[in-house]
Amino acid sequence: MATATTRTRNLRLFLSSGLTAEARANLEILDRLGDTTFLDGTETIYFRAKTNLVLQPADENVNGTNGQGTISFATANNKALTMDFWPAVKATFHSPISVNGKLIITSANATEQTLTINTGSAPRVFTLGGDLTTNQTVSLQSTGSVTATIPSGEQTVVTTTAVQTLTNVS
Repeated sequence: MATATTRTRNLRLFLSSGLTAEARANLEILDRLGDTTFLDGTETIYFRAKTNLVLQPADENVNGTNGQGTISFATANNKALTMDFWPAVKATFHSPISVNGKLIITSANATEQTLTINTGSAPRVFTLGGDLTTNQTVSLQSTGSVTATIPSGEQTVVTTTAVQTLTNVS
């Protein structure tokens, strides 16, 4: 007598009627991975989740070092060209970000081209190792004192409080 065979929904695994309950349960668990991980015809891998997608390198639950891991999107020999976030509503980083090379932030929407850096309630230092170049106005807002070095040549400084002290102005 032939055994009846069905296939799982996502990975199309064979489930024969002669499988033990444990083997069938294990295959169904593996098949659920196919619901969250998808490989299309162009060899692109998709990770899908109903709510959040969490990557936890060096997780202590799998004997990791709890926070000493790295998430790499490319290697020295296989460089990533572009990372797209659709829609890029909000990106939150709870620790320092290190960029080796260029960090380019652009907006595809001409009406939404604002870069906001919020340092929270603690003092921070924002350092540029080179020039800040813009074709538009640069606005610096502070509730405390501000020191700004303006290059030589004709420049305009606009302030918003009643008393300003400008030194070394000619």
